[in-house]
Amino acid sequence: MKLREKFSPTCYLSALGAGGLSVSFFMYLMFLVPHPNTPMATFEYVFAALEKGDYISFIVAFSLVFIIAFALLHFKLLIWNTKQFLLYKKSESYKNLISSNAQISLMTLPLTYTMSINVGFVLGAVFVPNLWSVVEYLFPFALLGFAINGYFALKIFFDYFA
Repeated sequence: MKLREKFSPTCYLSALGAGGLSVSFFMYLMFLVPHPNTPMATFEYVFAALEKGDYISFIVAFSLVFIIAFALLHFKLLIWNTKQFLLYKKSESYKNLISSNAQISLMTLPLTYTMSINVGFVLGAVFVPNLWSVVEYLFPFALLGFAINGYFALKIFFDYFA
C-alpha cells in the first residue's frame, strides 16, 4: 500500500514503538538473569538461565520470543516507513509540511533510527555468543550512528526555528 500524499512522518512512531517494546523485554532479562561479570545480560548468562529449566527459564524464553518478534516488527515497519517517506518527499504535501509547524514531526525519523541502534545492541547482546569480549570495538560504530542521528535531529530542529 502506498500512501504518498497522505503519509505523515509520525507513522515512524509505529516502528519506534515496536523497537521500544523489543528493548523493554530485554529489560526483564536485566532483572531476572544474574550477570555478575558484565553490566548487562549477555548470551552466556541468558542461555545459562534457560538451561536451568525452572519457572525463570520460562519467563526468559518468553522474553526472548518477544525480543525477536518486536525487533522483526521494528525493522519491517522501519523499511516500510522509509520507502513511504522517500515517496512522500517528492509530493506537494511534503513541501507544505516543511513550510508549516508540522515540520517538527520530522524529528520522528532520527528518533526511530536511533532506536534501531538500541535494538541492534539488544539482539547482539542476547543472541551473539562472546560478543561482550569484543564490544569495545563495536562502540565506535554505535557512537558514529548516534552522532549521525544527532546531526539530523539538530538539523531538523534548527530548520524548524529558522
